[in-house]
Amino acid sequence: MNFRMNVMNIFFVSDKAILAGDLTKNMGSEAQGLAVVKMDGKEVARIFVEGEVFDNTKEISVWTKATPELRQFDIHGHAVVLESIH
Repeated sequence: MNFRMNVMNIFFVSDKAILAGDLTKNMGSEAQGLAVVKMDGKEVARIFVEGEVFDNTKEISVWTKATPELRQFDIHGHAVVLESIH
């Protein structure tokens, strides 16, 4: 596993999607690369994580290009996980 995130929020800035949550990654590595998005255990999308986003919180978010597929998700009330694909 390169990285895994329990996604708590997803928001959009211009053409980018920001996924925020609890990120776990290998020591010294950056969360970047192909990943699968699962909602309630079911695969709902495959994305390319472009990189990490740092803000004023202790959490690290990740970003990707916003796709129509991502824009349709309502993650509230669902268990959403982002996992890297090896």
